[in-house]
Amino acid sequence: MLRTFQAVLTLVREELNDGAGALLRGLLEQYFVYRAIENDQAMLQRATAEVEAESHKALKALLDMDPVARAEELTDEALSAALSSLQGGTGFNAFDWAAKTRMQDAHRTLYRLLSPYVHGSIGVLVQYVRLNEAGQADGICSKIAHLESIEFMLCAASMLLECTERLNDEPNTESRRAMFGLLASDQRALYGRYWALKEAKDCATR
Repeated sequence: MLRTFQAVLTLVREELNDGAGALLRGLLEQYFVYRAIENDQAMLQRATAEVEAESHKALKALLDMDPVARAEELTDEALSAALSSLQGGTGFNAFDWAAKTRMQDAHRTLYRLLSPYVHGSIGVLVQYVRLNEAGQADGICSKIAHLESIEFMLCAASMLLECTERLNDEPNTESRRAMFGLLASDQRALYGRYWALKEAKDCATR
């Protein structure tokens, strides 16, 4: 999760905000899985089974290809032998993992808001079109999702902060509790400033 968080941060710093949104959805998926396994170690077996199921699907897709389009060593026999050693299944399902930690609403809201950045949705692409006062296209924007990028970072930092607190194996001393309490307080304050800024912008455009 740390590396994904760092990648989101790097993209936001470079104002590649649509890419940051796409990676943030991946971080959210990791967060769902982490919380589920942290709450119930038996879920690690499910995660392992899903990896195997995804490998099974990938090999099956190769087997469905025209042999001419595959690498020479990927014969039907070799792929069939590899498939026989793997268990099939549905593979990864983000909503199921969210449900395991009672975070279905996070999937229904934040996850869905981030999905267009992953899929190259027209709704994201049109943000690159600059409109004049008459509502006509008069140019192309080089950067998009400026305000959203703030929320991207706040969400990513919130997930990382919670995981850091859970994984920290230092004694639960008063100073440790105070440190994480201060970080959480700063996080809430940043959220408050962000929503005030967003509300002011929304009022200005009405």
